[in-house]
Amino acid sequence: MNRFARVRRSLRVFAPLLALLGLLSLVSCATRAGEGASSSVADTTGGSSAAPAAPELVCTVQTVEIDGFVSTYTEKQKAYLADAAKNATNYAEGNLELSRPVPITLRWNVDFEKGENALRYFVVRVWTKSNKSDAKEFIVGRSQREFRFENAFVGQKYFWDVTAVGSDGTTVRSARSFFVTENRSFRFLSVDGITNVRDLGGKTTEDGGYVRQGLIYRGAELHKEGTTVLVSDEGIKALRQLGIKSELDFRTATEAGSRSNSVIGTGVLYYFRTLSGSKDFTSSECASSLKKIFAVLAKESNYPIYLHCMVGTDRTGLVCWLVNGLCGVSEDDLWRDYLLSNFATIGDKRKPSKIQDNYVDKLAAAPGKTYAEKVYNYLKNTVGIPAADLDAVIRIMKAAPGTPAENYTMIRTGHEHYPERTYTEIEKSTASYPGIRVKYCSICGAFVPESISELPLLQN
Repeated sequence: MNRFARVRRSLRVFAPLLALLGLLSLVSCATRAGEGASSSVADTTGGSSAAPAAPELVCTVQTVEIDGFVSTYTEKQKAYLADAAKNATNYAEGNLELSRPVPITLRWNVDFEKGENALRYFVVRVWTKSNKSDAKEFIVGRSQREFRFENAFVGQKYFWDVTAVGSDGTTVRSARSFFVTENRSFRFLSVDGITNVRDLGGKTTEDGGYVRQGLIYRGAELHKEGTTVLVSDEGIKALRQLGIKSELDFRTATEAGSRSNSVIGTGVLYYFRTLSGSKDFTSSECASSLKKIFAVLAKESNYPIYLHCMVGTDRTGLVCWLVNGLCGVSEDDLWRDYLLSNFATIGDKRKPSKIQDNYVDKLAAAPGKTYAEKVYNYLKNTVGIPAADLDAVIRIMKAAPGTPAENYTMIRTGHEHYPERTYTEIEKSTASYPGIRVKYCSICGAFVPESISELPLLQN
């Protein structure tokens, strides 16, 4: 018998014994693993992972498509914007609140395969930039199937989706959808507690450029006499969602009181720059005030800015006329922007005659081939505002001809969220569903995901 035959015979003899020893070893290892295992389903033995638990929530989320352009204008706003610029008082006379836009209602449906009771809340995400750098997220209660999106840019394509979040952290996201907002060159805004709020941007310029939206907001006062806050908590949240970084106040010390910080909250600079002598545009007092105001407007880190006087019409109207005029907005649109204050509760209607002699005629008489040149030359040569400050305002506010439409709007850069002290209840608790509450960022108004918590179940 050769050497290989003897090996094969030995293996036939010992194979059953080796198999029995291997089986006993496996049983022993399994017993030790069971004795030493914790309650976690993620615990592993020998480097292999346990199978993941099946998700509690299995569903499909579908957005409801929006056909055509979406309008944020009321019928009365549309009627005036289609009429001659100086006919504003045919539609509003400054005694009713008609200055707010129409919110955009986003809707979705959910089809459940299982786990309907495991659904906790939705997150609605809206953005305009291709890189989603301006994406905003809103938390919505699980019983809701729609969300009112407010203060949209005009003439803008928006993308949006909805994510369902389950009790075990499962997320189910819808496909991306989109809508396009109508553009009539004026962006009205809704800020609870105050009136006459709108974006300075949105207008085309006579050379084919565009005044960027999202940089300067105009409106009425946020507080008075130092201690009385006029804007509500919801209004403050709306201002923070706009990304306001500075408040520029044109009132007198008597009107504003002794307050030295912005009521908008943490991270917002407060510039108190009384606009004196605005009824006499040629006065040295007015010139001195405008130089200080344009020094603030020339600093890019101050943007976005909320600027105001008392009702946001006269002193505010002057500064807005000058900024838009510098950018090359037509006189017709400048008139319309001033007279739109009649759609707010400003106490008395405004007519063209109120400002015609004050500054409109003086600017028109300044040297320059275009209206933008006239405004520039008047502010530089007569008022004495440094050319560097005027150039900076134009550079910040104006999108030059040929600029991609995606860059017509501006966003505030990122920051670390600073949660508010109090929670906001998103949906109430029931006997079978723990309600959801969340804190919002006191800087930008976005909800802080880490703050989401559940309320106790109600007792039967």
